[in-house]
Amino acid sequence: MEKSLENQQIKEKQNQFLEEKLKEKENEILFITAKAEEERISRLKSKFEDEIHHLHLVSLQNQMNPHFIFNALNSIKFFLIENDKEEAIYYLNKFSKLIRIILESVQVESITLEKELSILELYVNIENIRFEDKIELKINKPKNSNLKNIMVPPMIFQPFIENSIWHGLMLRKGKKKITLNFSKVENTLVLKINDNGIGRKKSMQNLERKFYRKKSIGLKINKERLKHFNQKRGLNYSFKINDLKNEEGKSSGTEIEFLFTNPA
Repeated sequence: MEKSLENQQIKEKQNQFLEEKLKEKENEILFITAKAEEERISRLKSKFEDEIHHLHLVSLQNQMNPHFIFNALNSIKFFLIENDKEEAIYYLNKFSKLIRIILESVQVESITLEKELSILELYVNIENIRFEDKIELKINKPKNSNLKNIMVPPMIFQPFIENSIWHGLMLRKGKKKITLNFSKVENTLVLKINDNGIGRKKSMQNLERKFYRKKSIGLKINKERLKHFNQKRGLNYSFKINDLKNEEGKSSGTEIEFLFTNPA
């Protein structure tokens, strides 16, 4: 009788032990399943963010800039009408090269800073057709920084330069200038893009007086693109817009300050 009772107690303990182990396994399976689901959702989220980023880039490229393309072609047509075929061919080659770069840039998420600057030079060169080369572009490249080693989103500067030309320099009388200056502060490369246009305040006043105001979403998209680029590559790139003043306190143009910071 005592032996039977002892056997029963052993069985009950074994059953209890097995039940606890079974529960542990069930909890482990639930944890693994939940973690796998969390990782799947994370992958999907990352994929969707990449797709959104790509669509934003396409949107930016699509809006660059129907007016610019139309005016550039009109200027080239003017050279043909005037029988200046050499100038027409010269600018047509540059124009087709820029369009090719725009289309190619949709396919990649980054290019070197050096290549981005060459795109900028090409863009201003073509815009200059309508200004009879009145916009002077000067790029003071840094001596101690290899621009081939710094990656940036493609066409990141174009919306800023477009704004400088259309809203600042176009309305200025006399010499028009865009200057790019680099400097290095510890692990940050600083780029300042200055123009000597009429400034943001006067530009806004002019826009307010116009019946039709062109909305520029390029800057907003650029901010989102830069944020996504930073998150994906563990960087800390940023930009801000400063109003330039002369000694008398009057507006003397606009400055775009880019900070290309690499984590130490």
